[in-house]
Amino acid sequence: MKQLIFVLAMLVSISGIGQLSGNYNYDQKNRTLYGLGLPIANAQFLSDHIMTFEVKGLLNAEADAYSAIFNINQIGELAEDADRLVNERIAGMVEELKLLGIKEEEVFSDMISFVPVFEYTMERRRFSKTYHEVPAGFELQKNLHVNFTDSKLFDKIVTAAAKQEIYDLVKVDYFMNDKGAAYEELRKKAIDFMKHKLVDFEKLGVELDTVYHVLSEQKTATYPLDRYQQYQALSRSSIDAIKKRTTVNNIRQPKTMFYQKIPYDQFDVIVNPVIKEPVIQLTYDLKVKFIIKEPKPVVEVKREKEFVLVTPDGTTKTLKIE
Repeated sequence: MKQLIFVLAMLVSISGIGQLSGNYNYDQKNRTLYGLGLPIANAQFLSDHIMTFEVKGLLNAEADAYSAIFNINQIGELAEDADRLVNERIAGMVEELKLLGIKEEEVFSDMISFVPVFEYTMERRRFSKTYHEVPAGFELQKNLHVNFTDSKLFDKIVTAAAKQEIYDLVKVDYFMNDKGAAYEELRKKAIDFMKHKLVDFEKLGVELDTVYHVLSEQKTATYPLDRYQQYQALSRSSIDAIKKRTTVNNIRQPKTMFYQKIPYDQFDVIVNPVIKEPVIQLTYDLKVKFIIKEPKPVVEVKREKEFVLVTPDGTTKTLKIE
């Protein structure tokens, strides 16, 4: 019994390892238990007279506005029927959005396609059957853009769409009002970090030629739409098995997606590191190349004393005194 309790305790302790990592970490086949395959930083010498300093910065910025895009697909026997049904669904959603404080001018619809739908009719003959393609109706597709500024409204917007039988959420765009100001803040923090870095190297006795140097910088912006990764859940579900109360061997394994921010391990400066929702991530890379001053040669000057004797007749004679 004691052995059984010990084994159970070991299993509980092992399963408790990495509880803050989630099932996605468990699903990675190429990851190792220790190190996780992350690169280790290695310092390198370029030459004896050149030294390069690099500072990488990251800024997490919450979006100032959002735009959710929904796709609407409607089929009708007549073109007028399809158009009328789509407009009724859009009008119903606009009214639902007004209750959330979203004005009608913040909702925009654009035409995607309006095409006839064909079906096959069978013509019976005495010894054969012939199928003919004939128009049976019309298919109308529109995209509905909903602009909003409060991210907490997003769930309610999806609910409003579902009430009008609009289920296809295409994507959500994120917008910033002043990206330049955010880059400027990140750039200043990177430069301050670079200055402290240079001071530390001066303490090591490295004298840099600050007159001649080469500077390079690069910046990027990454939006949440580009940072979602696919993830296959470990759990399986079957509604049919629940209804019939039977055992099902082949069960669909659902796939989902999750937001994966840019990792912090490669950055020296991070602005707003703690995030509560998907954010716009701005990166800034600053590289400065300095020439190391060569030490000045030390010239030792020796002065020798000479004594000159002037004789009464005006001649001079050098005296050697040791």
